Amino acid sequence: MNHNPSPKTELLKSPEVVKRHAAFASDDWLRAHLKIALQEMQYRASAGTDPQNFNMCAASLLRLMGAQEFVETFLNLAEAPTVAAKSDSTNLPGNVTSLNAGRKN
Repeated sequence: MNHNPSPKTELLKSPEVVKRHAAFASDDWLRAHLKIALQEMQYRASAGTDPQNFNMCAASLLRLMGAQEFVETFLNLAEAPTVAAKSDSTNLPGNVTSLNAGRKN
């Protein structure tokens, strides 16, 4: 039992909230404006950066990467992880017993 669930786990508990967020995040206007906001950040970061100053360039890059990660996290909040179905591994061709069956001693 997880006594400290993530905010996304809490959000996924409400089907209505998930449904509303998915609809909101799929809105073309929202996506277009998020893209413009990221482009504006890139413009500002490049305008105020001295190419000879490594630390300033690295800080600008980290800010941009953080902004991109925020947007991806925001847009994917309503996506629930799916669990892969378990399969019976006894029918796989790599089974040890099937390898030994064709071997001659």
